[in-house]
Amino acid sequence: MARKQVIRDLPSLQEYVNAFKSLGPQANRQAAILDLLRKAAEKMRSEESRPFYSMRQIAALFELPLRTVAIAYEQLEKEAVLNRIRGSQTILEGRAATSRDPVRAIVGLPIWLHAIVVSPYSRMLYLELEERLRSHGFVADIIFFRDKEATSPDFARRLLQHRLDYVIWHTPHPLANQTLLSLKDHGIKQILVHPADNPTSITLPMYLQDWTHAYAEMAATWAEAGIRKVIVPDPLYLPSKRALRSFTVTLEARGLKIKSVAGDASTILAEVRQQPAARCAVAFLDQLGAETICNCEPVIMEQVMNQSRVAFCRGPIRVPYFQYRPVAIDCIGFSPTEVAHRVVGDLRWGIAPPTKQTPTFTAVYRPQVPLSEAADLL
Repeated sequence: MARKQVIRDLPSLQEYVNAFKSLGPQANRQAAILDLLRKAAEKMRSEESRPFYSMRQIAALFELPLRTVAIAYEQLEKEAVLNRIRGSQTILEGRAATSRDPVRAIVGLPIWLHAIVVSPYSRMLYLELEERLRSHGFVADIIFFRDKEATSPDFARRLLQHRLDYVIWHTPHPLANQTLLSLKDHGIKQILVHPADNPTSITLPMYLQDWTHAYAEMAATWAEAGIRKVIVPDPLYLPSKRALRSFTVTLEARGLKIKSVAGDASTILAEVRQQPAARCAVAFLDQLGAETICNCEPVIMEQVMNQSRVAFCRGPIRVPYFQYRPVAIDCIGFSPTEVAHRVVGDLRWGIAPPTKQTPTFTAVYRPQVPLSEAADLL
């Protein structure tokens, strides 16, 4: 079936073609075409989104290889200037974040159900996002999903039924790229809050969360305290499994030895008891595993915490058993208020996260805080 013809009511690019052809032989043609296209897009941009020149048109007009133009389009897409819809057309994004309804936009917040149960940080983050979006005239559409639903093709169809203008993703599952690409193809603008230790190939506006500095601070504190071995229960969540490599590199740089063990309390306690007193630490690299172990076997975990230093390295969890028990842990996490303030603030003013220097939130390390109070320190 033939493609539907796309009507592009755009002005001539002749002045930019002339400027490009006047460049000297030593000029960086890749940088030049990106700069000229960025200027042309800004000049042509209006309040509403509209079709833009196809890559083939630009390649023919400027007498450039298609790949050179594609690289420029990828960069402009990262800057939220263009939105390429695969197999169809390229859209020049409008200046205004408006929808058909008398609200600024409808913003989808996909939330993994288990994260709400396990993570105080996730609960606070989505509360902060909803409140800030609402206060600035956006509608926050909260969409819960189950464990395996994120990687299902049906999930994209479900999200499309919500008629969203934006989606804010927090640590989307690494195997859910097809869902993000499907939404992108349908013209839905997406914003990622993504861990820096889990690289992604998706070209979308993004904020990074950097754990490395907090890991390094914790490693230095532990090394100074005489700790030499760190036991890491096998992570259950795929992003945490991928984060294990950078975590290991950071701690080993401080002279700490990492040992991965099966994720159950009895195995962890047995390993701790084999180490000299106060020379061992236990580091949980994902909240899913930490919550399962601590809430299923709290009595054994209390012995672990009394005999070694324990850290929750991807944010605090709630364990009712320890509510009134004098147990202290090390904790690494982010401020949900800071994250929500920046993301919604940029969205409010139509500011896309820059790509040359991606905005980055830095995790905070808090040593030896009461487990019952850790969640309140966010």
